[in-house]
Amino acid sequence: MRKKAEGIPHAGRGSALERTLELAHQVYRERDLVWIRHNRTAGAWRGKRFVPMPDKSAPDYYGCLRGRFLAFEAKECRDTRWLLKTNSAHQLGRLQALAVARAVAWFAVEEVRARELTLLRVWPDSPRPAFDFRAPLEPDMLRLPLGPEGWYDWLPLVRSAWFV
Repeated sequence: MRKKAEGIPHAGRGSALERTLELAHQVYRERDLVWIRHNRTAGAWRGKRFVPMPDKSAPDYYGCLRGRFLAFEAKECRDTRWLLKTNSAHQLGRLQALAVARAVAWFAVEEVRARELTLLRVWPDSPRPAFDFRAPLEPDMLRLPLGPEGWYDWLPLVRSAWFV
């Protein structure tokens, strides 16, 4: 298994955030609020190695709320500044294409050390996303802390800000 510079196994990146989001989505399903699906990485096995094909996969998470398709990519950040990596640029393009079709699309970026989640809305003409967690929120950005129950309750915030 390849290792990243921070010592986090390449295959395990984002798994803590995925578990946190899955808890929220389970609560939403049980309360019959919204159904969110976690998409797994598309790819193929080449011998004993899994080769991801990110350009063929759907966004990390997708669902439907009030008749509108919603989709988002989840990212973890261990720094005070986040920039969408060049090798993930296809994710922005995919979310932009969904926004053209009137989907509500965004990046959900967790600042791991502060235990906060920043949601950055994506529009058809959105530039490559980058922001500083310490800077004031820009338009089309939402931020929420990890709740006392151990999950990010993003649904009320998104519903009130982006579904008006």
